[in-house]
Amino acid sequence: MSSELIRAVEQNNVESVKTLLERLTPLEINAKDDDGRTAFMFAAVHGDVDVVRAFLQSDKCTRDDINVKDKEEGATALIFAANNGHVEVVRAFLASDKCTRDDINAKEKDGWTALMFAANNGHVEVVRALLESDKCTRDDMNVKDKKGITALMLAANSGHVEVVRAFLKSTKCTRDIINAKNDNGATALMFAANKGHVEVVRAFLEWDKCTRDMINAKNKEGETALMLAANKGHVEVVRALLESDKCTRDMINAKANKGSTALMFAANNVEIINLLNQGCIMPNHMIFALALL
Repeated sequence: MSSELIRAVEQNNVESVKTLLERLTPLEINAKDDDGRTAFMFAAVHGDVDVVRAFLQSDKCTRDDINVKDKEEGATALIFAANNGHVEVVRAFLASDKCTRDDINAKEKDGWTALMFAANNGHVEVVRALLESDKCTRDDMNVKDKKGITALMLAANSGHVEVVRAFLKSTKCTRDIINAKNDNGATALMFAANKGHVEVVRAFLEWDKCTRDMINAKNKEGETALMLAANKGHVEVVRALLESDKCTRDMINAKANKGSTALMFAANNVEIINLLNQGCIMPNHMIFALALL
């Protein structure tokens, strides 16, 4: 590996990078270090889009060179850029003819794609860039890792509401994407409810394609989002679910595989028990509107 090229990349010196790309051989440009990383990968990590473009435009860097994986993580340069939130670098990839749909959806060792890393870290602009690309399809939005987890599940689990909204607002988003389940039968809504991310839960509930089936979905233990929230003591999530216009008595009284209801999962949480005993709740803004009639 050329120490000169690495130095120029680390200094974000685009003119030096261009000069070296002209002078060095393809073998020198695309050489790997002990971790299997190339100078181009370092450029993607640093996030200087002009340096990245210089590599993408060089005749000495082929599609295989651009999309090579490192040894340790099995990650590509695009994955590094997405993980670090470098949206302009990601856009440069998407615009390049050396980056195809297969390259966009390349997976590292755990089955994570660039979209998954961006979603998990809350890099909403990167997520939007990927979702808006012609190289990203509905199927790509719903790609699963080795545990059956999707990018949307990762965003919901981490509480990144703007990322979740980016998915929900995408013209490519379907109920199948929202209702996808991991290996344990959990949906993105369940992940959010289990972690107590009430704004994420509300985003799902307010989605114009949200259905009762979506809210009442069960994991392999027969647990619903309401049960998970009640079990963890997430009062505001329970309240949001009960205030939803999709709320029904059947949702509240649903039973898990071992017969437990949301009320039983609530254990000694008096506030949640009281909410569940009240049943479906009319939101305050609706009560106020009715009072004006």
